[in-house]
Amino acid sequence: MEKTLEQLHKKQAITLIGVFVSLNLIDAFLTNWIISLGGGELNPFVDWSMSVFGNLYLAKILLMGIILVLLLRFGKVSFLKYVNVAMVVIVAYNCFALWVSL
Repeated sequence: MEKTLEQLHKKQAITLIGVFVSLNLIDAFLTNWIISLGGGELNPFVDWSMSVFGNLYLAKILLMGIILVLLLRFGKVSFLKYVNVAMVVIVAYNCFALWVSL
């Protein structure tokens, strides 16, 4: 059975959202590790959210949720392709920071 164009777009959107959530969870884990070694959060919004909520994971989930809601609301889920590339760079930077500090 051949998939319709709408089904393909839906599958791509689910994949993009899954990758986005996964990269953010990896980022949160690595950032938490960096903080435990004396480092800090570079994202000013997440840093502020951490001071308000007292929890890195809650701050990351809040930011991730805001981004997803806005992209879904305005029908721009395909923009996650570019956001995911940026998240890969952030995760790679975190890995490098950990490698240098260990």
